Amino acid sequence: MAATVVADREGTAAEPAAAAGPERSGRTAAARSARRGPTPRPARAAWRLWDLEGRDRALALVVAALLAVPFVAAVYRARAAGWVPSGDAGMIGLFARDVLHGHLPRLGTPSTAGLVSDAVAPRHPGPIEFYALALPMAALGPTNGMLFWTAFANGASVLVAAWSAFRRLGPGLGLWAAFACGALAWSLGPAALVDPINSDAGAVPLLGLAVLAWAVAAGDRRLLPLLALWSAYYSQLHLGNLPLGLALTTWALAWPLAGWALPVVRRRRWRRGRRRTPAPPIEVVAAGVASDPSAAAPDGPSPARSGGVAARWWPWALGALALTLVLWAPVLVDAAAGHPSNLRLIWEYGRLDDRSAVGWRSGLRQAGHALSPRAVVLRNGLQPVDLRQPLSTRGAVGAVAVVLGLAAVVARHRRRRPELALLAGTALAFAAAGAVVGAQVPTLQVFRLGYFRWEAVVSALAVVALGAAVLLEVSALRVARRPLVREWARLFGAWLVIGITVLGAAVAGPKHGREDDGYAMERRISAAVLPSVVGKEDVLLVPYGPLASRSLAMPLALDLEAHGHHVTVPDFEADNYGDHRRADRTDPDVVVVLGGSVGQPKPLPGPLLLQFSMDTERRAAVLELSEQARSSAVRISSEGPALARAAGVDPGTFALWVQRLPDEPARYLRNETALRLFQAGYLDAPQLDRSRLAELLDPVHRSLWSQDTVQVTILTPEQYRATYGAIR
Repeated sequence: MAATVVADREGTAAEPAAAAGPERSGRTAAARSARRGPTPRPARAAWRLWDLEGRDRALALVVAALLAVPFVAAVYRARAAGWVPSGDAGMIGLFARDVLHGHLPRLGTPSTAGLVSDAVAPRHPGPIEFYALALPMAALGPTNGMLFWTAFANGASVLVAAWSAFRRLGPGLGLWAAFACGALAWSLGPAALVDPINSDAGAVPLLGLAVLAWAVAAGDRRLLPLLALWSAYYSQLHLGNLPLGLALTTWALAWPLAGWALPVVRRRRWRRGRRRTPAPPIEVVAAGVASDPSAAAPDGPSPARSGGVAARWWPWALGALALTLVLWAPVLVDAAAGHPSNLRLIWEYGRLDDRSAVGWRSGLRQAGHALSPRAVVLRNGLQPVDLRQPLSTRGAVGAVAVVLGLAAVVARHRRRRPELALLAGTALAFAAAGAVVGAQVPTLQVFRLGYFRWEAVVSALAVVALGAAVLLEVSALRVARRPLVREWARLFGAWLVIGITVLGAAVAGPKHGREDDGYAMERRISAAVLPSVVGKEDVLLVPYGPLASRSLAMPLALDLEAHGHHVTVPDFEADNYGDHRRADRTDPDVVVVLGGSVGQPKPLPGPLLLQFSMDTERRAAVLELSEQARSSAVRISSEGPALARAAGVDPGTFALWVQRLPDEPARYLRNETALRLFQAGYLDAPQLDRSRLAELLDPVHRSLWSQDTVQVTILTPEQYRATYGAIR
């Protein structure tokens, strides 16, 4: 399956040129091919696994198993770390439960778009992840169901990408593509492999969508249903995914449509009396197809087989259309019934120009990082801040060199290996689309640049295209035809996949900063609350403080419902839990108040079920520095902008962000970058004790959502009304 296999079964890089016409000596290209040896097998619609011979087929199955290993390892390590569906994952789990309990969701989770625009905030595009999670969660429970489904969806995306590349490129180049696809598990880092949160869950499926888009554009119409599936899944997960998903789907469909439209136009021109271009001699066509399988119509007949095969593309197109209608049905129902519909809100949000974006320079910088010679897909631990860094002169020159290299692949292989040329063109087009989307990210949410991870997928496409072009040139050398060289090349390709599998499995597992405290905290809360509500059907859950509202309450609600309780929440939380969970819909049997705070919380009425802190050792430092931060307004020192740039943050964005330090000091005293800048002299005012800052930095004070203390109380409905007023 090495690159030399391509030379044997797909033709060498030199042969397609010979197929263009007779040689100067009078011999045809077909005669020249016969002199060199046996003619390769006729072109097929695509390479198929069962067409491989014994050892090659076994190697393909081993490669497929290896590509799945990092995702299996991620599930194992997540369970070992005590992973629970925390924060937004708990919200997603609640909506997934609704699918099997009579409340079919039509939209995705709430978005933060309203924080940066005056438009009514739309929700994320669709509920496809809720429907996908419903059965796994029902069968395996909330935690195991979410972990296993996310790992399965991500692993399937890598396998489908590698298989699609094999179908179009053949065994040798397909092995190289499998290595690049497997590298994504190493590149994205541990959390993305099993994280169901919608900003992470689309990272790996984007690879599957991008490769399927290229394969369909190259003419593999049998993949149209898979394209529809991956396009819907990726595009519905997140608002930021929608433009990239639409761009890739449009790219995929434009080429087959153009291939259908051009002959129609040519026939009309011929009927108007224009001279039709004479067909090439039949022996030239046969020689070209024999030396280059891509010369045949991807889903059409080979020269040896004629008959209606080429016309049978329409079942795949109809299947893709039907699948698209099913997968987008909830969104379409909302579009028909909503007032206004979520699609209308997304449109209004996109067309309003009332927010400051990072701009085109930042978008081009992101594309430059994606196309850097230091391939993103082969680097581990890349942080969102790295994508915001300006490109060095060497980095910019390298990115331009990669662009020129991809353009050269397009030019050189446009006729010889059009599927490879199209792959290079897809990488360039995807980078351009990513730059456009990246330029529109609001300045106040610049930290979200790394959430969509399109840079790693662009990098993977570029690595496959450039590597395949090099392998084709090597395969044309005489030495590459020797059996021993072919065997060593096969072994080298297999060891590449093994190596990247080991690296991907070594980093697989959740690393959100919650392993030490967050997950344990959520399990302790559930263990305290569940026995206290036995026999109570309706539970009103009242969270206050960002730690409780954004992190702890959702997994608790999911646990309560998994144990047979019906959870309701106050109106201000209803968007995150569903309208059917509003407190005014039913009279609760018991009320659970869950609160988060910085340091010692205020006493609450009712029996105290639980109270604990994540980091009691440094609480005194936080309280003292908080008092100092409230003493005066923020004034940035003259060295502040330079210090911010040295720390890898945008000076203007950070200066705007830090202005609320006196109002919310605890929030800033949990941010490592802010602590280091404060210690380095970023502020002239307020004056913060540097020894206390050092105390928080060594190690960094542990907290979630800038809070470190939790307490849980339980009340009767009467006690709640007497203390807090009406339940609503």
